[in-house]
Amino acid sequence: MSEHVSTVVQIRRASLEDAEAIASVLYESFAEHESSYTPEGFALTVSTPEQVRDRLKAEHVWVALVDEGIVGTVGATPKGEALYVRSMAVLPASRGCRVGHRLMECVEEFAVSEGFKRMFLSTTPFLTRAIKLYERCGFRRSPEGPHDLRGTPLFTMVKQVRAMHKIERLSEEQARPMLPQLAALLQDAVHSGSSVGFLPPLTFETAEGYWLETLNEVAQGKRILLVSSEAGDVTGAVQLALVAKQNGLHRAEVQKLLVNTRFRQRGIARALMGAAEESARASGRTLLVLDTEQGSVAEKLYEKCGYARAGVIPQYALNADRSLISTVVFYKLL
Repeated sequence: MSEHVSTVVQIRRASLEDAEAIASVLYESFAEHESSYTPEGFALTVSTPEQVRDRLKAEHVWVALVDEGIVGTVGATPKGEALYVRSMAVLPASRGCRVGHRLMECVEEFAVSEGFKRMFLSTTPFLTRAIKLYERCGFRRSPEGPHDLRGTPLFTMVKQVRAMHKIERLSEEQARPMLPQLAALLQDAVHSGSSVGFLPPLTFETAEGYWLETLNEVAQGKRILLVSSEAGDVTGAVQLALVAKQNGLHRAEVQKLLVNTRFRQRGIARALMGAAEESARASGRTLLVLDTEQGSVAEKLYEKCGYARAGVIPQYALNADRSLISTVVFYKLL
């Protein structure tokens, strides 16, 4: 398959039902190099459907699809603070349309989101096409082992995991030029189903009006605004509403954690939450509270960030389909 702008590559997590297809992709991808392996080395490189099913129960595995057919796969296993990347394969007929690159991007996004410090993999000297891909993805050769796979030579490639986005606390004056991007960020969140106080369809004018009010509170010192960006593009934001009551000057409410759908699964939300906690401490706030839709991805995120569940309020807000949803209240002592 030659590269073409119409080629649509989709990446998703693998399921047990994908075992046969994954085993087939592994075999077809490495079959042309079988003579370069020892028989034992080749048997460990490819897998039977049963072996793939066992891996799916113990590892993180992704598949790439073109026209609903599985054309590539990659796996990853945590090794302490590192993530071991393995079983990277793309069907020969599907090479040239960035399937491998997309799979490696997905693994790196996972590594960033889970806080891994480095990624590493093992490859053989004769897989030149794969080696070039790894190098383009930022991997470099390392002297560390292993150097042998049952008689087949190996070498290791390593990449340090670094978040590509930056997070800044912005003043009203600094944020105002970003108003169109901030309004688009809020629209993106609402239209993708996030429960953030608005219902779709959200017009640009309404989103812009919200941000104008927010920036006014930033200027008054009532609110802290943190914005993440990458190469000039706003990728996410979070706010701290500073309690002004005399008996509540030690606390703040985390509000409007937003990450653009194009930049999700890169660890940005967790990084924004970390930055919010740092800003809270710097402002003398030792208690953070927030609420989020029960059963949402955000609920799991806050638990991972160390927030304690205070309780659930039923029928708290309207959903996009106008049904009532419950909200979970969280808190964290800093």
